[in-house]
Amino acid sequence: MATFDLAPAVIDALRDPRVGAELQAMIRKAVADAVTYATSSGAPKFERPEDFARRYKISARTVRNWLRLGLPHVKQGRAVRIDTDRADAWLADDVHGREIEARAREDAVKARAIRRAG
Repeated sequence: MATFDLAPAVIDALRDPRVGAELQAMIRKAVADAVTYATSSGAPKFERPEDFARRYKISARTVRNWLRLGLPHVKQGRAVRIDTDRADAWLADDVHGREIEARAREDAVKARAIRRAG
């Protein structure tokens, strides 16, 4: 079976200015698409819990409680990063809101009981 070497044909094609211009246009489009994807909502955005708390004007303790309740996050080692897009959707969901309120009421009752006992 005879082999066909594409290198000379490719080199000749690359010498053609139209092919070079087309390749440059394709590369520019690929780079622009990659930059757009990286800066748009397509790429997940993550925040530290402190930054998330500051953005919502809540305490860090509340964020830790929400993390225990299932606030979407990623943990690598000891570092915790909150997936902001999913977390915003999670907070907008009424089911979680009711669960958060119920847990807050329970915590308040426990805190009062501890203060009375103490």
